[in-house]
Amino acid sequence: MKKIFTLIFVAFAIVFCAGCKMGTRSITYFQDKINETRKVYEDASSVSALLEMEDENGKSTFELQYNYNADKTAIESMMYKLTTKDSTQSIYIKDGKAYMDRFGDQWYTELSAADMNDIVTQYGFKAFTSDVFSFLGASFFESAKVIADNKEETAIELDLSTYALSAADEGTVELVEMITKISAKKEVTLDLSFNKDTIKSLKVNMLSRDDVSTSFTLTLQGTKQNTIAYPDFSTYEAK
Repeated sequence: MKKIFTLIFVAFAIVFCAGCKMGTRSITYFQDKINETRKVYEDASSVSALLEMEDENGKSTFELQYNYNADKTAIESMMYKLTTKDSTQSIYIKDGKAYMDRFGDQWYTELSAADMNDIVTQYGFKAFTSDVFSFLGASFFESAKVIADNKEETAIELDLSTYALSAADEGTVELVEMITKISAKKEVTLDLSFNKDTIKSLKVNMLSRDDVSTSFTLTLQGTKQNTIAYPDFSTYEAK
C-alpha cells in the first residue's frame, strides 16, 4: 500500500497562504507556508483530500479519495478509494473492522487496539504526505522561483538545470532517486489555486524530454469531521 502512495505523492505538496499582498510573495514565503500547513493538517483529527492525475490529453488516469477521522491514539473511521481507468481498489475502516476491496476480491478483518493505533501512525496525514514534503524541501526551493502570483493563483517554476540535493535536506536514498528522476524532465511547474487565504488545489505539471505531459492535482477538502459514505459490506468475507 505504501509503495502505491509513494509513486502517487512524489510530485505533491500542500500550501497555505495567509495575510499577503498580491505580487509580493517570495519563494521563501511559500516554503514557510508549506511547513505551516503541514503542521495544521498533521495535528488535525480529521482530514479529507482528493488526488487526481491526468495524461497528455487531459484525461483522468486515476483518482484517489482520502478521508479519515481519528484521535491521537487510534483510528475511528477511514476511506482510501483509488479509481483508475480499469479498476477500483479501496480500504475502509468502520466499527473496529477494516474492509478491503482489491480488484473485486473483498474481505474484512477485525482490528485490535494495537492495530487501531498503528493505522494512525502508518496511514495518518504525516505518513500519507511524507514523500510530498520530502520532495518540496530545501532542494526544491533552492531551485524554484515564483513566475506569477495574484490573490487567487500562483505559479512556481523549478529550474531543472540547478536542481540538486541540498545540504539542508536529509539525503535519503529515496530523495536522491526522486531528484534524479525529476531532473530528467524538460519542465516542471506548480500551479496553486486559493480560496481566500487557504489553498484550494495544487497542480503539478511535468513535461518529459519527449514532450509528453502529465499533471497531478491535489485538492485539500478540509479538516472537519468527515462523514464517510460506506458501500454495502454484506459481500465481504471474514479473514
